[in-house]
Amino acid sequence: MKVAVALLAATFVALANASLPTCRCGAFITVNTVEYEVYELPPFEDIDCDTPNACRARCKKEFEKATGDGDLNHDLPNGYTVGQEICIAMSNHHGLHNVRDEPVYSYFNLCDTLWQYDGETSTNNLCCHEGHYHDCDSPPPQN
Repeated sequence: MKVAVALLAATFVALANASLPTCRCGAFITVNTVEYEVYELPPFEDIDCDTPNACRARCKKEFEKATGDGDLNHDLPNGYTVGQEICIAMSNHHGLHNVRDEPVYSYFNLCDTLWQYDGETSTNNLCCHEGHYHDCDSPPPQN
């Protein structure tokens, strides 16, 4: 019985000390004054809660890497563009199938505080028609 209690206590301590992401990164758009997280980037566990500039810098770099320096036409490994991935997220997760001319902003969140803008914005705006991404300078595709 003592062994089981000791093992349980050791497991609890290990779980309590487990590394949790301290720095989260995401891409957001604003539609009709509502903020939507449209793309989650990989989190970081090695950033202290008292170093917001480190989190900001890592998120900026991750946004640039994931979007090809902010380009919504950047191809992702899954075969979609960044813009198409965001349009799918808007349609599936937020019920918004149509988005017109919205910039995509990069944000960071350090230790579950408020999301903060990190200074990065997409180089082109997001346009979705019925959940499909298209160039904002062109008319939406006809179904």
